[in-house]
Amino acid sequence: MRTPTRTWERGETPLNLLVLGVVLHGYTVPLVWTALDHDGGEWFRFLRRKKIKRAIRIRKNAVVDELRVDAWFGDLKVGEVRCLAERANVYGEVMQVVATRCQRVGHVCAVPSSLVRGVHLREPQGARL
Repeated sequence: MRTPTRTWERGETPLNLLVLGVVLHGYTVPLVWTALDHDGGEWFRFLRRKKIKRAIRIRKNAVVDELRVDAWFGDLKVGEVRCLAERANVYGEVMQVVATRCQRVGHVCAVPSSLVRGVHLREPQGARL
């Protein structure tokens, strides 16, 4: 199951969608979605209030402790994994942040998590939304 949020522009108006989908043969099939009237930070706060543990991929331009993800992890080599030494502020929530550089596409994949035992990063199976 995946629960990504996506922001598109509709004219001048940003449209932020929360999508719940299932990965099937490497593709994400949307099951349900809803428009959000706020940014990703509100989603993180909602999950915390509901006591739902979270490990959600964030974009390279997301801010972690006042620096963008690509500033923290831009120098990662393919397959290298780095964890920030201390929990960091992500969208107003304090979480552990782990990142790697994916071999197939070369992008940095950063995952803030509230999970106690940590996050295991692996190469994505071609999931698309």
